[in-house]
This record gives sequence, structure tokens and C-alpha cells, in this order.
Amino acid sequence: MIIREGEKGDNLYLLNKGEVLVFQNKDRTSASKENIANLTDGSIFGEIALLTKLKRTAHVKSVQFTNCAFLSKENIKVIDDNFPHILQMIRDKIQDYQDEMMKFRRLMLKNIYILRSLNDEIINELICCMRVKRFPPGATILKSGDVANEINFLRSGEIDILVSRDLGNNDEGKNEELLFDTLNTGSAFCVYTFISDEAQQL
Repeated sequence: MIIREGEKGDNLYLLNKGEVLVFQNKDRTSASKENIANLTDGSIFGEIALLTKLKRTAHVKSVQFTNCAFLSKENIKVIDDNFPHILQMIRDKIQDYQDEMMKFRRLMLKNIYILRSLNDEIINELICCMRVKRFPPGATILKSGDVANEINFLRSGEIDILVSRDLGNNDEGKNEELLFDTLNTGSAFCVYTFISDEAQQL
């Protein structure tokens, strides 16, 4: 196995000789697999995790004796600094990918009103700039008054939005919080503060 789905990705691979199978698990509880592609000499794989900061979105295993070269994050930075057109060609490939993670990012960006008129090339650039954040149960993501200068999309889980019963009460021990709303998968938050000069959460 060259790449395992769900792992952190630090390398982009160049297939010099041989053949690899790209596949995904249909779900986390099933052993059944869905074949995505067979790649041969001259193919590139592993670029999604490196360029989008996602974990590996698929498994890649060799079908026969296979020889690969790889580029690390440091190599990619050097290429971007000196030969940006090469990296752009790799980014452009991502536009055609239809796996679940890429579909989710594309859909969420298109659902933001101020981004709907952007063409696919710009959306693709935004996809490559998105970062993944993970929070344990009970973690505070934002507090009242925090600066919030980025849009957030909820990929999985639930988020409770709490508001203070008495915004003027500075005594934290007596400041009761009420449940205002619950966000589920597919929700976006901090959209207003992203476009507003007043980048704070109420």
C-alpha cells in the first residue's frame, strides 16, 4: 500500500513505471471498496492532501512492480516559488475531482452568496486554501468578542450556539448562557464577519 485513506499526506507521487489502483472504502464500517481509477506511467497522485491540507482521500496500492518518485512539501514550495505554472497545472487537475471531500468543499463555497458568481478556477483556488480544524466534544470554538475573520464550514458533528442572557453582566460566574441554535453538517458560520469590518461574534 502506497497511500492509506485518512492518513496525513506530506508527499505528492510521480508514477515512473508500473500501475497503481486508487480506491475508497464505501463507508467506515464496511470492508467493501469502490475503485476510482487505475493509474499508469506518467501519472501523478497524492496531490489532494498536499495542496488542500485534507487527509488522504483514497487508498493507493501497487498492482504490479511499481517505481515512484515523490515531492515533499518543501519541494512543492520551491517549485511554487520558481515554476508556479507547473504547480498551477497540478491545481487545475483538482477541478475535475468528484470525491466526497472535494464535492463538499465546492458545494459549501458555492452556497455562500458573495461567492456564487465566482468562476470554477477561482473556486478551485479557494478550495486549495481551505484548512481543516478538528475540535473535541465540548471545545469552545469561538467566544463572544473574539475576532472572527474567516468563514467556517461544518463538515461533521454538531455545534451549539450559546448567547448570554445578560450581555452587560461581567460576572462570568453569574452569566447564564442560553441555547440559541444548533448547527449540523453543511452549515456555515462567521460568514457575516468575513465581509464586515466589524470582525467580532456577538
